[in-house]
Amino acid sequence: MRIALISDIHGNAIALEAVLQDAQRAGVDAIVCLGDIVLGGPGPREALERIMALECPVVRGNTDETVANARPKATPLKGSKTAQQSATQPAAQDAQSRSRDVAQWCRAQLEEHHVEFLQSLPLTATVELTGGQRLLAYHGTPRSVTEPLYPTTPDDELKELFAGVDALVYAGGHTHCQMVRRYKASLVVNPGAVGLPFGFNPPNVAEYAIVHAENRFLDVSLRRVPIDHEAVAAAILASTMPHREWLAAQWHKA
Repeated sequence: MRIALISDIHGNAIALEAVLQDAQRAGVDAIVCLGDIVLGGPGPREALERIMALECPVVRGNTDETVANARPKATPLKGSKTAQQSATQPAAQDAQSRSRDVAQWCRAQLEEHHVEFLQSLPLTATVELTGGQRLLAYHGTPRSVTEPLYPTTPDDELKELFAGVDALVYAGGHTHCQMVRRYKASLVVNPGAVGLPFGFNPPNVAEYAIVHAENRFLDVSLRRVPIDHEAVAAAILASTMPHREWLAAQWHKA
């Protein structure tokens, strides 16, 4: 059985399509999505609908929670103190403010059934492999969507994180960094980020992984697919996203 692990799409429908096409060429039997589908890129609705159409196992990411809980931004009344303050604020905003603005915009692009889908996502999902083995899917760790898991996380901490669950493959995302490490007789896998992998300037690849489990055979392939980063920048600029000039600049860097 060959399973494609995808994570951290972040509204980048261009990168998602590149990964799905590569996975199809690789002959995967199934796809598992490890969360963070919509927030950050110009195509949250397109990315989410593509994932929903796959009808594959999907777990909840921290930004999925953020968008599902976001509320429309109130428009200050003309002449109000808030409106006057907004007019005098500098154009550059801090990262927290930008993230909030983008989350509210992203929420506005989704219909209620999209939000309900995000709200319904489980913390973990189990995928049966051959020979009675299992793959456990989560976003950050099996107990938290925000807790990171690194190559350097000590084994005694992993013992706590994986308490009460038993899997041949533990699969999570969140850190945007590809990883395969051993834990006891199992493997811990992070497929990296489809939408915004760390360490690339500009981010001109999309990352994912393929797990091949057949009887006692186990192989993990970390894959990087080239993408047109200028097309992503153009899509950002063509959207109505707040701070789109600032966001697009991240894809132009050389």
